[in-house]
Amino acid sequence: MSLPDNAILRLPTLIITKNRRIWWRVWSKFTRFLPLPFGVFLQLGVVGGKLANMRIILASSSPRRKQLLAQLGLLFDIIAPAIDESRLPGEDLVDYAQRLSKQKAAAVLAQIDRQPSLIIAADTIVEHHGELLGKPRDAQAAKGMLLRLRGRAHTVISGFTVQRAPDRPRIITRHARTIVHMRDYSRDEVAAYIASGDPFDKAGGYAIQNTTFRPVARIEGSYSNVVGLPLEALRLALGEIGMPIATD
Repeated sequence: MSLPDNAILRLPTLIITKNRRIWWRVWSKFTRFLPLPFGVFLQLGVVGGKLANMRIILASSSPRRKQLLAQLGLLFDIIAPAIDESRLPGEDLVDYAQRLSKQKAAAVLAQIDRQPSLIIAADTIVEHHGELLGKPRDAQAAKGMLLRLRGRAHTVISGFTVQRAPDRPRIITRHARTIVHMRDYSRDEVAAYIASGDPFDKAGGYAIQNTTFRPVARIEGSYSNVVGLPLEALRLALGEIGMPIATD
């Protein structure tokens, strides 16, 4: 039986399509030994069953966002933009999160060359009774936040932007909202958690994924949104912008 003329050419695509996460782990280890920056290589992730010649950039230095985006099986560079994250007077919280994500994407776009690129940027905020809860500046602030949230519900909002340029330029900005119900943890648990140092780089002063403290009783909405990047909404946006991501 003869094979179709393009069977050999399609073989790499089929291999990568069936083994996206394995390929990502092997490729990321391999590139550590290469002298050139990771970003100069062709994006070899699966995009609608095709190999895409596009550089993907995560506009964030957050290790949590890096881990989440890797779950989509994409290969990407990281460029952390420096922007003013101050909230405007009277600014709606959803508008605030979305604006920051757009500004982060724009800041990264200004730094790169004209190679076809896809920029993913996000900003996550915590809101309780209309008040923004940022990252605690010290142990006292962390304690105040955690005791305030204890046994109550609050909202986590992530604004995210997906920007494609310069080929077929397009920008999509959206948000995701999750209601988080905290458990009734004790003051001793709060003290131990603060002593671990985990609260200080996180909005609201906690990590839902912390397996020791386990601060959350239940959620209504996206779990990944609370961690820092709403994968379900991001997957849809990527498909709309021309980079469909296969589901597992």
